[in-house]
Amino acid sequence: MKFYRNLKIHLHALRRLMQGGPDHPKAPLGNNFRPPQPLLHRPVRTNIDFRSKQPNGKACPTMYKDVHYKGEATFLLLGEKGKK
Repeated sequence: MKFYRNLKIHLHALRRLMQGGPDHPKAPLGNNFRPPQPLLHRPVRTNIDFRSKQPNGKACPTMYKDVHYKGEATFLLLGEKGKK
């Protein structure tokens, strides 16, 4: 339940975002609402490594610049016959 409560707090903060310049310093972001959508068994991906530890021993999510996905692929290389 803690995750759900934090999610609600973050969504509320997102919807309260303000923007503007010197003429309108506290203008709300326009049309900043979208109802939460069901996942429908879709995977949620992240590039945050939750296993890493800081030098002080505390766990902290970090993002790496060199992030890639692993998967399986099959390639068929076709060459031209008769060329050497």
